[in-house]
Amino acid sequence: MISDLSDIRIGPSHALLPWSPEARIEPWRVENPRGKNSAGAAQALPVLDQADGPIIPYRVIGRDDFLASSSNSLWGNIAHGAEICTTIVPTNSEGSSFHAVMQRECSFWNSVIRPASTLTRAAGVIAGVPTITPKKQPDWYILQHEQIHFAINEVAARTLTRQAERLAVAEAEARASLLSRLYRRTLENAAVRQREFDRATSGKFDPRNLEKWTRVLETQMKQLCGTEPTCQVRIPD
Repeated sequence: MISDLSDIRIGPSHALLPWSPEARIEPWRVENPRGKNSAGAAQALPVLDQADGPIIPYRVIGRDDFLASSSNSLWGNIAHGAEICTTIVPTNSEGSSFHAVMQRECSFWNSVIRPASTLTRAAGVIAGVPTITPKKQPDWYILQHEQIHFAINEVAARTLTRQAERLAVAEAEARASLLSRLYRRTLENAAVRQREFDRATSGKFDPRNLEKWTRVLETQMKQLCGTEPTCQVRIPD
């Protein structure tokens, strides 16, 4: 059981990409029956009943959801069109239901600086990342890209929920251990998929590849979530 959780804690700095489960939003950890989680302290369930709150559950997002004034890195301020902070968290104290959430206040929309080759190469050297000069991308492309990052985590979260439901009959201690392993594996697998998606669509303007990913995530969300507005993957025209 998870008890008396206060909030999702935001790390002061991180070199990882904002969508990573380990970046800015610290992942939830399953508590064992003795009342302590793997970090030795309880963490909060996020407040998910406000569509426009600081932490929002999965939904179609817009530019107004990106509230950070700057990136978490020099490279991001120069080269990233946007950055979404998202991870997977439980939505009840039993750890039997999970959703992806977005932390709006650390999600960044770059409305000022456009990529410049000299600055981008310099930022890449400082940040220790490949010095690829991203091509200019239209806003709709950037927004759909960030939406897919969010959807990848939601698909992973809903899949984890189905797995957790099968553990309902297990004894409390065994269930907590199994659920903790499932949760960590879900984060790891989601991170791998996020990196695959970025390799396919980041730093370039490739509508065909972006559409391919959009259709795949649409199919998966329909299977796991249905056709309600909160299950959509494609941003409005």
